[in-house]
Amino acid sequence: METWFGWTHHRGRGPDESLLGEHPEGARVVDLGCGRGLQAAHLAAAHRWRVTGVDESTAAVTQARTRWHRIPGLEFVQAEVVDYLTGDGPPVDAVYSRFGAAWFVDPQTLLPAVAARLDPEGDS
Repeated sequence: METWFGWTHHRGRGPDESLLGEHPEGARVVDLGCGRGLQAAHLAAAHRWRVTGVDESTAAVTQARTRWHRIPGLEFVQAEVVDYLTGDGPPVDAVYSRFGAAWFVDPQTLLPAVAARLDPEGDS
């Protein structure tokens, strides 16, 4: 199944995943508000990063798991994004939100949670 990454609904328009920076194989990346998981799937498949897609919608996470379950290093979690970021878990190398979290969570709550979860040493 073909994957692609983009910041708009239109393939090839807008920036690509290079905005996330250079990371080695195995880097930990979190997609906040992942929806059905297309971008997360692309990052895991194309870069061999360990990608976690987080979405509050049970239906979206179920669809993502069903569609992309064969891609190594990819998981989907049903959770509120701040709860996920402030919960137990390893530090991550990159966090992004294409459409989800930044539109639905107060930035004064979201951004400190993102900063706290990022690995201060760089690529973990």
